[in-house]
Amino acid sequence: MIPIMSASTPAHRDDGRVSLPPGLVDTDRKADTVSTMDEGKRQKRPRRSFTDEFKTRAVRLVLDEGKTIPQVARDLDLTESALRTCVERDRADRTQGKTGLTSEERI
Repeated sequence: MIPIMSASTPAHRDDGRVSLPPGLVDTDRKADTVSTMDEGKRQKRPRRSFTDEFKTRAVRLVLDEGKTIPQVARDLDLTESALRTCVERDRADRTQGKTGLTSEERI
């Protein structure tokens, strides 16, 4: 391994670790100090299931009453993506497939 030369020398700290000058990366870190992608992320929401009647009512709020998907999703404690999928499928059914696959075509 070729040592990296720098104008300043690393300083040893009281806890035994080495403090590197700005701009240098410590590639010899111990595994327990390496961060992971999971740190700071929220825990996934458990998978829930909804009745067809509930989905129909939620879709009606968007398509018939003119509310926005984010607003209805917040009000009903849904994810926007789940509600958006229901709305897009119902919209395709209402337009006989002009805006996407109908329920019959998805089977």
